[in-house]
Amino acid sequence: MTLAEQKREQADNVIWQPVGDATGLSIDAHLRDLVSVTGSLTRCLRDLCSGAFSLRLLGERNEVEQGLVREVLMLCSDLPWVFAQTVIPQSTLAGNPWIRDLGDRPLGDTLFDRPGVVRSNLNLTRLRRGHHLYDRAVRDAGLAGFPESLLARRSIVRIVDTELTINEVFLPDAGYCQPR
Repeated sequence: MTLAEQKREQADNVIWQPVGDATGLSIDAHLRDLVSVTGSLTRCLRDLCSGAFSLRLLGERNEVEQGLVREVLMLCSDLPWVFAQTVIPQSTLAGNPWIRDLGDRPLGDTLFDRPGVVRSNLNLTRLRRGHHLYDRAVRDAGLAGFPESLLARRSIVRIVDTELTINEVFLPDAGYCQPR
């Protein structure tokens, strides 16, 4: 995690807990398996959606302190399931130029098949209104209201001698094939 990300989390007063220790987060039964996926969440969602999975690239922007910030929305039957933000430092981009060429293709489709890729432990938290990831997820998913909280997970992925941070926010319809 970059220094800028650490400062932002401290300011937002968010505590990330390892998946195994996150019993106090009240994780809905239908999300328990999803938040524990250690490989590609994209592949898992694609399997659950039975061919109705899609990914919408929301944008990529260069931020001086963080590097490239890539944001996507993962959908099933046009229902937004997961808002994902990947923070890729410039040093990681320099060693992995293929990341810049992803376009609207999922990062998980290529990342976890590459040699030398290791994912850190998964950490979970509950985000509330006012947290930058919560606010972006609600806005970009086009949610009509503001859920009390949204479950989020974070991991650091090492690619040989570099790393990137993946933040995934599970939206209210995640895991359901029909709107609730």
